[in-house]
Amino acid sequence: MAPRLTHLGAGALLALVAACSSTSSDPAAPASSPTSQGDPAPPNPGPPPPYQPDESTALVLGVQDESFVQTVYARLSVMVLTVSIDGKPAYERELTPSELRANPHEVTVRPPKDRRDAAVEVRLEGFFDAASQPDGQPRGAAGVVRLARTRFVPGETRLLPLRLEARCASNPPMSAGGPPPITGPTCAAPLTCIGARCESSDVATADLLPYKASWWTQLPDKCRDAGAPEVALGPGDRPFAPLTPGGTLVTEAGPPGGHHRWGAVKAKGLSQLDTTTTIKSTLVDTGESVATSQYAFSYGSLDAGGCTLSPLRYQLDFGPGQWARFAGKQLDVTVELTDTAGRRAQATTRVEIAAQPKNPELPHCL
Repeated sequence: MAPRLTHLGAGALLALVAACSSTSSDPAAPASSPTSQGDPAPPNPGPPPPYQPDESTALVLGVQDESFVQTVYARLSVMVLTVSIDGKPAYERELTPSELRANPHEVTVRPPKDRRDAAVEVRLEGFFDAASQPDGQPRGAAGVVRLARTRFVPGETRLLPLRLEARCASNPPMSAGGPPPITGPTCAAPLTCIGARCESSDVATADLLPYKASWWTQLPDKCRDAGAPEVALGPGDRPFAPLTPGGTLVTEAGPPGGHHRWGAVKAKGLSQLDTTTTIKSTLVDTGESVATSQYAFSYGSLDAGGCTLSPLRYQLDFGPGQWARFAGKQLDVTVELTDTAGRRAQATTRVEIAAQPKNPELPHCL
């Protein structure tokens, strides 16, 4: 899908607007002059703006999106990035989702010369509907939203990363059967969903890193920097508590058939954003490997260091007639974490599956 850039209210923006660019728009365009900190700003290949931008000041919006297949069983079809400067709409840009399979989109905004420290408000929306609507046609409600508010730093090029997270989808598409979607919270602005929780969308200028090439491999990370790789699997209770060796786990029957258990993971020493979580189990009495689930979700950071991921739906069986294999049996449950840098952590706990699920009134699942 070709990016579409729409300037909003051009007459009102002669004195106050942002220039924008994307590194994917025109690779042959000349790069902007180097800034006082970090790498040179990305190319600025757009048409001449109808105002005088401050070429020495820029904010690079680094846009990423995760796969939503494991939470709401759908893929994003388009992302829409809108920017306001000092409270006035500046522009809207369509971006193509990549599910982390490509480098992030980079969109550069600049302030006018007479307002070098202007306030910036960013809204990034992801839509699960069909491709973008024609001009003038309203879209449906966004499936996932990320907000951010900050200011330009005069004379510098700073970075503002923005990520649409799989566990922040608050408006999933309609689903025909199957397990219910794992939705995120609905956050009232100026709060925004980060790590499946409503957090402040304000970003202090001191937290805006100088822009560098390949910035997504160099972001600060409370989880990665908390020590050697380590992981623990919990039953999903809050606050986090690890599984008790020899303890009993009660499962839930689901309308589509099968039984699942909600869980949580606590870790450190691995990437908060780019870690794959795998949960698998083995029946102790037979040695049979069963039920492997994999999750490519971002972890939420902990103030004391480390990170957590919850809730996770771990499915034991997937249809009628299979429950007898698990009821009252011992199970070795293993959680494995691997990040894109090759760091790994693993832990195994032996538990017993309760003979009856939490809701045995669903006999067609047994």
